Amino acid sequence: DGQRARVYRAEDAWAARLDAARLGAALATVGGSSLLLGVPARHHLVDSAAAAAGGVAGIGPVLKAVTPTVIDAVAGLIAGAIVLLVVSLGQKLFKGKAAAA
Repeated sequence: DGQRARVYRAEDAWAARLDAARLGAALATVGGSSLLLGVPARHHLVDSAAAAAGGVAGIGPVLKAVTPTVIDAVAGLIAGAIVLLVVSLGQKLFKGKAAAA
């Protein structure tokens, strides 16, 4: 029936959006972790941030457990934003040169 087909398609679209968001978060986390792996101060930064988060009353142990992952994800998002900025500026720069030639 046509109505049922429309509902299924809408549900598939939402599932696809959620899947894309989940995969984007995973890529940011893995990328940030890879970038921070070579930073010597990373270990101290993560440990001190996790210890500070662990001091929060009630949910401290949970915050302490997720803090390293959040730091990796934020680093990945910042790196991705920088790459997007560089690529976007490069496209505008080369588009202008191509039009002038």
